[in-house]
Amino acid sequence: MRLNIMREGIETSRSTIILRVLANTVCVAALLPFVRLPFLPETIRTDAQPTGATVAIIVVLVVMLVAPGSLTITKTDLFLLACGVFSLIYVDWSNTQFDVLWWVRSTGQILLGFPVYYAVRNLYKYMSLRVFVFVVALYLVAVILQFAATPLYFTFASALLSDVRLSETGGLGGLAQEPSQLGTLAIFFILAPLIFKKDSWKTHRRAYWFVILASIFMLTMTQSATAALLVIVLLLAWFFALSRVRIFWKILLSVGLLAISLVARNVEVPAGGLNRAESIALEFARNPLYVIQDPSLAMRQTGLYVGLINLTRIPFGNGSVFTDYSLVDDALRSPIMNWLVRPEDWPVVYAYAMGTYMHPTVGFVGGGISLLGQGIQRMGIFYLAIIGYLITLIRGPRESLLFQILFLTFITNGPLAMSVIWFLLGCFAEVKGREIVKKRGLDRLPPSQSRSKLF
Repeated sequence: MRLNIMREGIETSRSTIILRVLANTVCVAALLPFVRLPFLPETIRTDAQPTGATVAIIVVLVVMLVAPGSLTITKTDLFLLACGVFSLIYVDWSNTQFDVLWWVRSTGQILLGFPVYYAVRNLYKYMSLRVFVFVVALYLVAVILQFAATPLYFTFASALLSDVRLSETGGLGGLAQEPSQLGTLAIFFILAPLIFKKDSWKTHRRAYWFVILASIFMLTMTQSATAALLVIVLLLAWFFALSRVRIFWKILLSVGLLAISLVARNVEVPAGGLNRAESIALEFARNPLYVIQDPSLAMRQTGLYVGLINLTRIPFGNGSVFTDYSLVDDALRSPIMNWLVRPEDWPVVYAYAMGTYMHPTVGFVGGGISLLGQGIQRMGIFYLAIIGYLITLIRGPRESLLFQILFLTFITNGPLAMSVIWFLLGCFAEVKGREIVKKRGLDRLPPSQSRSKLF
């Protein structure tokens, strides 16, 4: 009897070690969305690589063999999977051709992200805070290399990234393809302790401050307008919606911001000009709508605008996986776009959205509307309903609003399949269920979060 108990204990210990290794492998792969595996073809030059999904699928298959009882399935899992299948087949099959790249970029975004979500939700408890810190350190080292040893950086970047896009402002991208992507990831790292292993950071204060300070440093080095404006929006959202500051101070800040806006309209730019951060701050103070009218943001968000403007014409989409440039042209020439895009920025934004943008230094960029815009054109209100459902999954902690804003930034600036998005959704799905049980004093999860063994 005692021998059998010892054997069972050894087997359990081995199983736990294996699950920890597998869980943290998923964690690393998911948090490196722009790093590609060596065996993946270089022709897949998407904004985010399928590395996270590939690793998650392999890990789930291994867990099925070594510890099948560790995998559960919920109603949310099944609904997400159904959304992925629905998005995959919602296509005008008379006007398309099937290939892997088309599937990854056009209709398989949700199915590509789902394995990451599923693996994170099931293996969350085995993930390590130290591994998360390790990933942040990797990003930091890459940024330092790009700044201090540029030739060495490009040697590694050409092997790890499918593309490296240089910034006019000299901002750094590190392990992302461009500075704006790294800036958004740095903000995610700053917010992550609010949802990922929240209690563990209290006893690992040095690790916490390393992540915060390293992320702020990387955020500064990106010199990204997207990241800078996102920081402003998040700070305002926190102050007015989440902070417990008395209403008097909120009113006072509102009056102060209005006064700053009025004063800023009369501020003249010095002869030497302003740096990117100062220019953004001044423009935002003069016109709060600059948060959507900045040239960089306008180009990135054009796809969303185009998709929404066309909803009145094709509420259920056109089913096409190809961009309908007649619809894009009509949308760009609408009064709404004339209001959103400033006259001086119009030629660049138009050329970018039509796929004919010629960058002054790097040549033809191509552009085109975003995958989000294409998704809305293809599926109409069905795609918006799916996005709305994903947003509802990001709830529970008080700070959920900040993550919802971050989620919207991710999908307007990149593909929905980006593994960090699904890592975030997986964390919320796991943590939300635990908090519901804790707050309500339940002895089990509510029906929407109830779990069944996969095997």
